[in-house]
Amino acid sequence: MQRFLDLGLQEVRPPQMTDKEIVKRVPTFLDAIRVSMNLSGTSHQKISNELEVDKGHMSRILSGKANFSLNKLKHLMMLCGTLLPLQWLAYQMGYDLVKREKSANEIKDEELKRLQKEVETLRKQA
Repeated sequence: MQRFLDLGLQEVRPPQMTDKEIVKRVPTFLDAIRVSMNLSGTSHQKISNELEVDKGHMSRILSGKANFSLNKLKHLMMLCGTLLPLQWLAYQMGYDLVKREKSANEIKDEELKRLQKEVETLRKQA
């Protein structure tokens, strides 16, 4: 499971759920992308660079003259720190997005990683 990505911007945390009242007010998927980008506080140029989308093509996407590749949606949400586009899609289909509970293996993996970091820190201090 990815916790943090180093994408050359700031430390990017896993995307968070957006308030449901905001999701309800977003009229289109494109608007969900626009709002996500604006909420991120990161410039559109930096986002387009990280997504490897040409500046001109990003401009056409945001003006509704080109389509956003769904293959880049996860990366966009990671960059922007919000699940808004995914929540919007679920809401439009009559569903709410619900985070699944972690499996026992995921919990063990996270604990193992935490302990490995702790051991590494202690070794450096010794």
